Amino acid sequence: MNKMLILEILERIFKSWWTVVAGITIGVAAATVALQYLPKTYEAGTTVLVIPPQIPETLMQSTVTDDMSMRLRALREAVVGRNYMELLVEETYGADLSEEEVDGLIGSISRRMVVSLLRIDQRQGGGVFQLSFRDDDRNRAANVVNRLTRLYIDQNINFRNKQAEGTEETFKQLKDKVELDMREQDALIADYRERHLFETQEHYNANLQLLNSRQSDLDSNHIRKSQIEDDLEFLKTQKDQADWTAMNRAGGDPALDSRTVQLRRLQDELKNLESKYSSSHPDVVKKRQELDAFFKTAPSSGATGAGDDAPSSVVSPALLGQIDALEKELVRLAEEETRIRDNIATYTRRIENTPRVAQTLDGMNQRYEVVRGQYMDYRDKLESARAAKAIEENQQGERFEIIQEAKPPFKPISPVPVMVYGVAVAAGLFFFIFPLLIRIFLNPLVYSETSLKEKTATPVLIAIPRIHTPEFDHEGRRILIKNLAWSFMSILVGAAVVVAVL
Repeated sequence: MNKMLILEILERIFKSWWTVVAGITIGVAAATVALQYLPKTYEAGTTVLVIPPQIPETLMQSTVTDDMSMRLRALREAVVGRNYMELLVEETYGADLSEEEVDGLIGSISRRMVVSLLRIDQRQGGGVFQLSFRDDDRNRAANVVNRLTRLYIDQNINFRNKQAEGTEETFKQLKDKVELDMREQDALIADYRERHLFETQEHYNANLQLLNSRQSDLDSNHIRKSQIEDDLEFLKTQKDQADWTAMNRAGGDPALDSRTVQLRRLQDELKNLESKYSSSHPDVVKKRQELDAFFKTAPSSGATGAGDDAPSSVVSPALLGQIDALEKELVRLAEEETRIRDNIATYTRRIENTPRVAQTLDGMNQRYEVVRGQYMDYRDKLESARAAKAIEENQQGERFEIIQEAKPPFKPISPVPVMVYGVAVAAGLFFFIFPLLIRIFLNPLVYSETSLKEKTATPVLIAIPRIHTPEFDHEGRRILIKNLAWSFMSILVGAAVVVAVL
C-alpha cells in the first residue's frame, strides 16, 4: 500500500466521516448489549493468615514440619475429595441432582478453585495465602469460597493432628522395638554372668586370694603330712624294735642281731629318702617295698630252738593306738589334699578365664549401651511427640485464621468491559469503513496530479488548480449535512439500543 492510496483512503473517510461516528456509536451500543447478555464470571476470594505456633520452638519442638506449598497442595486434594464435594454440591446446588450432574459439578468446582501462596516466613513460620473461586453467580462464588476456606481450616487441623499422632505412633513402635532388644541384651548379659559367675573381673582379686590361700593350705598339708609320716615311722620303728626284743628274749639267735642291724639300716635309708622326696617318689616307694619284704622274711619262732611257746609281744596298746590314729590322719590329709588340689584347679581356671570373660562382657556391654542409647533417644522423642500432639489437640500449634472473608463481588472478572468495547468499536468501524475501501479499489478517483501519473502512462502537460464554484461550495455543504444527519441518526439508534437494554 503506497502513500497515495493511504491519502485517498483518508480523504474518502474524511468526506464520509459519519461512518466513523456510526461505527463507534454502533460498536459502543453493541458492546453495551453484549455486556448485558454475555455470561459473566465472578471471582470471590478469602485471605487466610497462617499463625505460627504459640509456644516457642526453644521450649517445644513441633513434630509437624513441612513445606507450606506442599501442605496446601495436600489440603487441596483432601478438600476436593468426593465426600466433602458431594456435601458442598448439595448445599450449593440442591439435592435433586443426578449422579452425572454431581460428578460434573465436582470437577467444575475443582477446576475453578485457585489457591495462591502470597507470603511465607521461613524463619519464624507463618504466612498468608489466598483462596479464590469463580462462578457465574456472585453470591454463590462468595458462599462456595467461604465454605472451601472453612474446609481448609478443618483439614489443616485434622492433617496436623494425624501427623502428630503418626509421629507419636512411629516413635512408640521404635521405642518398643529397641526396648525389646535392650531387654534381650540384658538377659543375655545376665545369663552369661550367671554361667561365668566367679570368672568376671569383679571376682579376679578374690579368686587370686583364694588361690594363694589354698596353695598355702596345700603347703601346710604337705608339712603336716610329712610330720605325721615321720611320727608314724618313728612309732612303727618302736613297734618293730619291741617285736624284735621279744623275739631275742625268746631265742637269743645271733642271726637276729644281724637282722636288727639290717632293719635299722633300711629304716635309716627310708627316712633319708623321705626327707628329700615325697612319699610317692619311686625311690621312696621302692625302699618301703624292701622294708616290707624284710618283715615278711623274718624267721619263725620255731627256728630259734627255744621251744614251742611263742614269745609274747611287749608292744603297748597305747603305741598301737597312736599308730592307728596317725594312719587315719594320713588318710584324712590325703583326702584334704585332693580337695585342695581341686580347689586350686578351679581357682586357676577362673583366673585364666577372667580376661576372656571380661572381653566378652565388654563387647556385650558395648552393644547393650548402643541399644540403650537408642532407647533413651526414642523415649525422649516419644515424650516430645506426645507433648507436640497435646499442643496440636489444644490448637496451640500452627493454625489458619481467616483475616478477610469473601463477599459477593460487585464487578465480574469476565467479560472485560474494555476488551469488549474495543472489539465492538473495531468491528463497528470495520463494518462502516470497509465499504469505502471496496469503492476505492472498484472505482478509484483522481484527486491530484501525482495520483494521475501513478494511474496512467499518459504525460501530464498542465495542471489546473481547483476552482471553487457555487456548485462546489453547495456540494461541500451537502456532504456536511449528510455526515451530520447520518451521525445523528447513528447516535440516536445507539442510544435507543442502550436505553432499551438498560
